[in-house]
Amino acid sequence: MRVAFVTPEYMTEKHFYGGLSNYLYRVCLALKEMGHWPIVIVSSDRDECIHHEGIEIHRVKPRLPIGFSGIGAFIWQRLGQRWLAWIGNCYAFRSAIRKQHARKRIDIIQYTSYQATALFCVKSVPSVVRISSYQPCLRVADGIEMPSLKNRVTEYLERISLLQTGQVFSPSAMLAERVGTETGRDVEVIESPFFFDVVADRMDRLKVELVGKRYLLYFGSIRRLKGVEVIAHIISDLLEEHPDLLFVLAGRNGPHGRISMVDFIRERANVHGDRVIHFNEMAHSELYPIIKGSFAVVLPSLIDNFPNACLEAMAFGKVVIGTNGASFEELIVNGQSGLLCKPGDPVSL
Repeated sequence: MRVAFVTPEYMTEKHFYGGLSNYLYRVCLALKEMGHWPIVIVSSDRDECIHHEGIEIHRVKPRLPIGFSGIGAFIWQRLGQRWLAWIGNCYAFRSAIRKQHARKRIDIIQYTSYQATALFCVKSVPSVVRISSYQPCLRVADGIEMPSLKNRVTEYLERISLLQTGQVFSPSAMLAERVGTETGRDVEVIESPFFFDVVADRMDRLKVELVGKRYLLYFGSIRRLKGVEVIAHIISDLLEEHPDLLFVLAGRNGPHGRISMVDFIRERANVHGDRVIHFNEMAHSELYPIIKGSFAVVLPSLIDNFPNACLEAMAFGKVVIGTNGASFEELIVNGQSGLLCKPGDPVSL
């Protein structure tokens, strides 16, 4: 089968963030190994076709439908850039799919819910949409209870896109129930597959700062909805009580007001700030030794979706401290295969 994956991010692009890209990369490798022909259609800054580890990647540059560009400047000021960028991506995706389908038949398309990629779904090709995230959940996790006009527009676009395809599925039961209730769609649960995509036992690649050290690890996007702000509230007491312990953060450093989230955590660590270690985004060949060498992995997300980070940590036999109600409970039996705490609760963490 020729299977097309439509996504706003992938491993080949500068703006990929982790979970979605890693999932798609693994699935494409698995399908290729099984004798299928996966192709990826991804938003980029250029139109071109490249090959990445034997997988066909079609980069598409966003373009707006006729009629949008003229009013774009006015709407941009009123509603922000985000939703307009989504429409530009979706319009370009549709053109790219039609072109590839005309060149060689596509058997099925998998769209991602993130950024409403199925908004201009090509109806002539069977399609599904995978719930990778859900805007209302992300908004609340970011501390915005009452949606602004900008929030309502993006949430509306996402909801409309979820009604365009033949089927909808979610990796987690938590999001399947939420999306199904709010859209009226029957959302099936299909858990994400996991396998090691690189050699996982090369401990000689452990960062020199961590050799022989005892450390807790958080890895992923370092931002509020992933619960790292809660880590800041416990970091000083934690490091004070355990003088031989480091806390390692690995991933893209997000903002916290006028400073970065990592700087905020270091500030809250007080005199122990030098024991908070940060590494930027890295390939799995560099990240896996850090996971393997950790004492435990701390993933206190406010909202998540059958998280890849949890799967990766558990694959190394690591104790994961996750959050109850954010889909970690679908992977962890509290007290047996990991620990669950209340989301957003420093005392519980």
